[in-house]
Amino acid sequence: MRAERDRRAAILTAEGTKQSAILTAEGQRQAAILAAEGDAKAAILRADGEAQAIQKVFDAIHKGNPDQKLLAYQYLQTLPKIAEGSSNKLWIIPSEVGEASRASAERSVAPTADPVSLTCSAIPNKNRPRNYRQFERGPATISLAGPLRFVLSASIRV
Repeated sequence: MRAERDRRAAILTAEGTKQSAILTAEGQRQAAILAAEGDAKAAILRADGEAQAIQKVFDAIHKGNPDQKLLAYQYLQTLPKIAEGSSNKLWIIPSEVGEASRASAERSVAPTADPVSLTCSAIPNKNRPRNYRQFERGPATISLAGPLRFVLSASIRV
């Protein structure tokens, strides 16, 4: 009789442990699902907020009738944000953005066949390793086809 009770107790303990493990796994699964749903909703809300912010900036810029100076200023404000990416190795920008915007404005008013030549500077990413080989830069030409659109042809040798 005692052996029978011990056997039943062992079976009940095993079933209890099994049910506990099942309930724990089910709870973890539901928690993961809810966390993923929360992350998805948060991403959607962030994207909606960014879209509204971009639309407001777009509307404000177009209501103010922007000129080349404003576009050049916005360009300068954006450059550090672009250079923050980890995949950026080398940036080539005009040494004088003001000159580029003036040339661009002149080009958009009276286009000619010959490209505008500007002095260019190579700006390496601040995250590059110190033992990274320096580039030997050749002449570069920038053809301006419209406001802040650049066609860059440069000879860069390693």
